[in-house]
Amino acid sequence: MKAKKKILSLLLAIAMILGMLPMTALPVYAADATQIKIWDGTEMQTYTLGADTLPEGLFWNSTDNRLELDGYNGGRIEYATSGDELTFYVLNDSTIEGGEETALRYSYPTIDGVAGKTLTLTGIRRSVMNIEGTCTIKNITVKVDQAGTVAPSGYTIATSGNINVRENGRLEVELNKETDNSYPARAVDNLSLYNNGSASITVTANNASTTDAYGVSSLYLHGTGDCDITVTNNGSGNTQAVQYEPPTVPSHYVVTGDWNSPSVKYTTTNFSVIVQNDGGGTGSASPANAGAGTEITLTANSKPGKQFKEWQVISGSVTITDNKFTMPAEDVTVKAIFEDKIYTVSFIVVGSTGCEASASPAEAAAGTEITLTATPASGYKFKAWEQTTGNVITITDNKFTMPASNVTIKAIFEDIKVTGVSLDQGTLSLVAGGATETLVATVTPANAANRNVTWSSSNETVATVANGVVTPLSAGTATITVKTEDGNFEATCTVTVAPVTVTGITVKTAPSKV
Repeated sequence: MKAKKKILSLLLAIAMILGMLPMTALPVYAADATQIKIWDGTEMQTYTLGADTLPEGLFWNSTDNRLELDGYNGGRIEYATSGDELTFYVLNDSTIEGGEETALRYSYPTIDGVAGKTLTLTGIRRSVMNIEGTCTIKNITVKVDQAGTVAPSGYTIATSGNINVRENGRLEVELNKETDNSYPARAVDNLSLYNNGSASITVTANNASTTDAYGVSSLYLHGTGDCDITVTNNGSGNTQAVQYEPPTVPSHYVVTGDWNSPSVKYTTTNFSVIVQNDGGGTGSASPANAGAGTEITLTANSKPGKQFKEWQVISGSVTITDNKFTMPAEDVTVKAIFEDKIYTVSFIVVGSTGCEASASPAEAAAGTEITLTATPASGYKFKAWEQTTGNVITITDNKFTMPASNVTIKAIFEDIKVTGVSLDQGTLSLVAGGATETLVATVTPANAANRNVTWSSSNETVATVANGVVTPLSAGTATITVKTEDGNFEATCTVTVAPVTVTGITVKTAPSKV
């Protein structure tokens, strides 16, 4: 099945080269390229992308998955496998020389690069640029120079295949048919212009034996870019800018000449985009002048302390979405509206769980007075404010002026320390085995974080103590001590335990029996 498809593709290609069929996309099957063939001056060499060292001026960018041309000036390039997709990215002006063969033969290439750079393709016989599927050109200029000094066995062609030019891309083709060959000359097969992609095509058939001469087979105008086609034919056949049928021309184009005449020019009527602002910044439009149907991108740049709010349409029938709109057939005026940039105050709380810090307001424009509030948890007190991020501020009396940045402030809390402890009684007199007595300890200050205390008795055979409750056991003296966990402050009470006092003896006698 695959073999049959390849044979069909080959037969269609031959028919197109001979001019028997209009150029359309061949049934090739797209896949990312892993290898590429390059002419080394003697033969075509196969290189594995990302593994082999490429000729001077060619580099493989594995991050962006593209072949980069940086001043390349060398032999022809073609796919290693039919159906390959590959991006050719032009970093600096480069030239691919085809000689009597095709300079660039590929299935699905995208030719991109740094704005203002040019990729030049040259040849003298065969199709200089042979695209089996579709080629997309954007951001740079691709120049195709077919000198036509060696007669091919068929059409003298500059560019074959489907060519899509878009996004500031440009195609410039110059074909000179100098050979004594009766076959027609044609610069480009199918040409489609999108966005502001443009083209300039010149065909000159100098030999009188030439039959027909054409600029393009078919032309499709989908954008706003200009297209200029000029055909000069010293032969006896047709001389047409467009070979097969008139293109559909959008209303924003101005047409000079006829599609089937030797010269035709499609130009757009450009309209202006005027960008106003309210003083909080600046705005711009790209492009600032464009034909109807062009996508316009708006950019707003705010001044310090300001932020972009919205676009207002002053005049023109447009709807702005994501900073873009489609150019109507009229001038447009928009206004960039800015507002004070809002900055936030955030906190890092250092202290016990329950300590809190707040700002009023917590979000504000630069220049606003901010009031800070620190709320300590029980047993803690506020110590200090400390700025950690943001433009430098000065905090005075819990207030500061909001700078032109977000601010993070550290709220530092510390626990309230114990300063002393006292007992409600300094001495106690108890009786062994008698009633208990409770001592009350007072820790100062009353809001100290750690108010825990421990109790002890110097002589537990005389008296014991538990949580302030003193129990007398035997006659003697004992010192009861209360000590704070925080600071080890102490207070004491001297306990004297008296023995049990005997106040009398009662004797009972049993009655006598007679």
